[in-house]
Amino acid sequence: MGLITVDQALSGGSNLLTILLVAHVLSPEDFGLFTIFFLIYSLATTGLRSLVSGPLLVHPHEADRAPGEVIGTGVAVSLLMAAVCFVAGLALAGPSPSLGRGLLILAVLLPLLLVQDLGRFVSWAVRRPGRSVWLDATWLVVEVAAFAAILLSGRHLDLIGCILVWAGSGALSGLLVFTQYPALKLREVNLRWLRGHWDFSWKYLVSTFVTQGAVLVGAAMIAAISSAAAVAAVRAVTLLTRPGAAVKNAIGQSLVTDVAREDPRGSDLWRHVRRGIAITTLAAIVNTGALLLLDDRVGRLILGKTWPLAAVLVVPAGLQLLADALATGTRETIIARKEIGLVVWIDVGGSVLWVLASGIGAAVAGAPGVVWAGVVAETIRAALWWAFFLRRLPRWNAATRVSVPAA
Repeated sequence: MGLITVDQALSGGSNLLTILLVAHVLSPEDFGLFTIFFLIYSLATTGLRSLVSGPLLVHPHEADRAPGEVIGTGVAVSLLMAAVCFVAGLALAGPSPSLGRGLLILAVLLPLLLVQDLGRFVSWAVRRPGRSVWLDATWLVVEVAAFAAILLSGRHLDLIGCILVWAGSGALSGLLVFTQYPALKLREVNLRWLRGHWDFSWKYLVSTFVTQGAVLVGAAMIAAISSAAAVAAVRAVTLLTRPGAAVKNAIGQSLVTDVAREDPRGSDLWRHVRRGIAITTLAAIVNTGALLLLDDRVGRLILGKTWPLAAVLVVPAGLQLLADALATGTRETIIARKEIGLVVWIDVGGSVLWVLASGIGAAVAGAPGVVWAGVVAETIRAALWWAFFLRRLPRWNAATRVSVPAA
């Protein structure tokens, strides 16, 4: 849990640092284009995680048995995504040369960027999370060193240069995956593993994109009902609570793998859940407390003119984080038990609830109304996870254990 949390901090911190560095180097127009490339990478990463990386955490023994098959499927999926990106780059090269060139470069580097992300999940599945720390630390160190070397030399960095530094560093880190798992053979670069887990993967994909889509729909609704400033305030306070959310994500991913691998019952399962709740609750309290004690000058340094809008939202944002933390282990156990159909229904229902709550909150009280309505929505969603977890618990405890042969 500790190493995965460190890795999540490295990954999230490097993404944030990249955005800040590029924002200072490029013009507003080029920075806007860079955020499009970053968004494309994020969407591709989400797709690969849903189709391959996430299902792997539910089948961790397969990473022990045949990591080459998993990585080969990840490479095949990555190549397909890169091909789509390449075609889009060719189509846009004429109408928008900067966008087209950037997409072509991203398409070339995208397979290694996605393999880098997949390598992190494989390391968690085989309980070697130190490898994922090396992958993200390598990306961060190489990228910072490259930016520093170029800027200190007095040379100008344009949009293409920023893409090459950012994506090139990630691609170099992606090459390390093949040294960590050298068993990959060319004949394993296919979709066989995905086809064998398709019934789980497509539902996981739906669940993930519905959840993320709800954020975009909610933001559009807030802007339409209230104002763009309200959207900025909500997104800003979400950024401030990201450390606590990162810990929750790290603990959740660790729990999925541990429960899937160990198949715990009774008190053993409750031990996992209690430990997850304790850590994520502590992280939520520390995150919220630190924000409440944050000096205004520091807040303005971080968020600029958006800080006064976000500062008044810290308490309800912290309560959202706490409600989510108190449900730690419920969703993760349901996923680990491979009841992905139930997860999809709850995620869809929770997303609809969140969108409706955002709209009502925006109409009633602007940004504060949105975040306080989010507290209600998050509490209801946590209650749903607990209700279905407790309802399934007797059946899981009564189920016959399935012994898994050693790798």
